[in-house]
Amino acid sequence: MAITDFINEYSEVVQSSLVEQQAPISDLKAQMKEAVREVLHELAPPSRRAGAEKRKRVPVVVDGLRTSLSLHASLLSKTEDTLGTSKQARLLLNELANSKPADHPNRSAWVEEQLRHHLTLIKAEAAIKTAH
Repeated sequence: MAITDFINEYSEVVQSSLVEQQAPISDLKAQMKEAVREVLHELAPPSRRAGAEKRKRVPVVVDGLRTSLSLHASLLSKTEDTLGTSKQARLLLNELANSKPADHPNRSAWVEEQLRHHLTLIKAEAAIKTAH
């Protein structure tokens, strides 16, 4: 009976000390969010995530089948500006997409590389014409 008397007499004191030690639910959520934020920051620091450039899907036809390329939006925009119209850019993209060698694993990467070379060549030709 001594245990029951103790529980009855001190249950309010024990309960109040236990309740004070529990973190409120909102604090628990905040702690969990902060912990997740820290883990994400360790896995992919903001500098790496923020630096990712936007890519744009561009439909093309390769060997009679419709597919798409994933190209950097800035490169696509630069191509359209250099060639004059989006139609000319699409024609060039289709031509480049169809010229990818069979042993190259990534069509989008191939087209981007060839597109950069093509734009550099156009720029060089323009520089030669203005120099003469």
